[in-house]
Amino acid sequence: MDIAASAKQAMKEIELDIAEGADIVMIKPALSYLDIIHQAKQRFDVPIAAYNVSGEYMMINTAAQAGVLDRQSAIMETLYAIKRAGADIIITYLQKKSLNGFTGKKTSCCCLEVTRRCKMNCIHCQSFCPVRFSG
Repeated sequence: MDIAASAKQAMKEIELDIAEGADIVMIKPALSYLDIIHQAKQRFDVPIAAYNVSGEYMMINTAAQAGVLDRQSAIMETLYAIKRAGADIIITYLQKKSLNGFTGKKTSCCCLEVTRRCKMNCIHCQSFCPVRFSG
């Protein structure tokens, strides 16, 4: 597999999606595509959503249950890595109580909007995401 060609293809696909009217771009799985999230954020002027998929969630839980890592520390590092890559929105399976350390406040939503006002109606809580970050 040509990794550089794969990234170029991803950018081409995102460009086509935006040309077809996409208001937001979702990239998944988030951890495997941190480079794509970063490139998309640098190249396009639309919100970038990163979907922290169930397999990524299970990797943390399984490793924590085996005593290999501290669950809360791994959660925080995972979310910060996705945010550092450039995600405007993080969608995750993590429990709301696990996210309190990341947001600095109690959350009522599984969708974390990390750099601008959320314009996405969250499916799980059926209200606009209350989590706000300044950058």
